[in-house]
Amino acid sequence: MNSRVNEEAGLYDASGSLLIKWADTTIDIEKDRTADKTSYSHWKDLYPNTKRVVVPDGITKLGKSAFEQANVDEVVLPNGVELIGEKAFFLSGLKTINLPDSIKTIETQAFAMCPLTTIALPSDLETLGGQVFTVCTNLKTVSIENKLREIGENVFAMCDALESINVASDNPYFISTSGILFDKNKTVLFRYPSNKVGSIYRKNN
Repeated sequence: MNSRVNEEAGLYDASGSLLIKWADTTIDIEKDRTADKTSYSHWKDLYPNTKRVVVPDGITKLGKSAFEQANVDEVVLPNGVELIGEKAFFLSGLKTINLPDSIKTIETQAFAMCPLTTIALPSDLETLGGQVFTVCTNLKTVSIENKLREIGENVFAMCDALESINVASDNPYFISTSGILFDKNKTVLFRYPSNKVGSIYRKNN
């Protein structure tokens, strides 16, 4: 497959040997292999000045590790993206991202160890993989819409600044009480925000 950099499509500051694959409406950004084929140069090394990326229309998936360790501050996604792959923004500098309502799945560790401060999950999102926001130590608030039905393990682990997780009132699977995330029947406590004001929760009978 031929590699190309498509600046007109809105991938800014792209140069050098980074591979961007355009096939089956999928974007996968691969690590550049060195001559010995065993070690990798990451986006952060190849493009240290890249701060904003606009993903072009027609893309429906961000592949595994697409922006892993990238120094980008902001990524703009088009409507039509349905999946954000495993570790897509892992350990990146991501501070701002729009998540279009078309997204249905966010895979494991997609945003782990990012400096995000707030995130509004898409209205059509159904599945949130494990450890998606693990060690997002600046994350303060999360909003969950009504179609989310599956949450993986340790999604908000070590989110030390997390104050509240809010859930749409018509979500049939989850509920939020005072910013605390439960299943709809309030028999399973999924997450007590690490930085929630007040250290005691009492369940009313």
